[in-house]
Amino acid sequence: MVMIKWPNKTRRQELELMRFVELYRKLPHGQKLELIVADRERPDCIVKAKPGNQEFGVELTSVYMSNTSVPNHHLKNASECATFKLDESLIPVYQKRMAEKVQEKKELGKSYDLSRPLLLSVFANDHMSLEMGKSDWLVLPKIFPDVFLDIAPFKEIVFWSMADGHVLSVQSGGISIFV
Repeated sequence: MVMIKWPNKTRRQELELMRFVELYRKLPHGQKLELIVADRERPDCIVKAKPGNQEFGVELTSVYMSNTSVPNHHLKNASECATFKLDESLIPVYQKRMAEKVQEKKELGKSYDLSRPLLLSVFANDHMSLEMGKSDWLVLPKIFPDVFLDIAPFKEIVFWSMADGHVLSVQSGGISIFV
C-alpha cells in the first residue's frame, strides 16, 4: 500500500503563502506582496507590499469540513481516488466552521507580534468550497456579525479556495469584497 505523501507544515505554509500572494493581487486594493520572513510563528510570515514597502504579518490557516477530513478524504492509497459527497445543504455547516476558525484566530492573534498590520489568510481547503457560490461567501459577515464586525487584531481577513480562484476580503465593520 502506497500512501500519498502529505506535505509537512513548512511546505504546506509555503504553498499556501504562494497562492495567497497570487490571489491577493486580484482584489481591487490588492498589492504585490513579497516574502520577507518565512517559517516563523505568531504570525506565520512577514511580507512587504510593492510598491510602498508596507510590511504585514500574515497568519495562515486552513478550514476543513471536519477534523477528520484530511485522513478520511485526502490521505488515500495512491491507487484510490478521494471520495466525498457534494451536498449543498452542508454549506451552512462549513460557513460556521469558517467563522469559528476566524474567531479562534482572533483570540490567538491578541498574543501575536502586532508591530505590523496583520492579515489572516483563510484557505477554504475542503471539497465543500466547490459548492459555494458568490452569495455563500458574501453572506458570511452578515450571518456571523459577532465575528466579522470587529476583526481585530487583523486588518483584513482573506478567504480563498484552490478550486475556483475567487477571493473574499473582509475588513472591520463586515465590509466585504468578492472577486
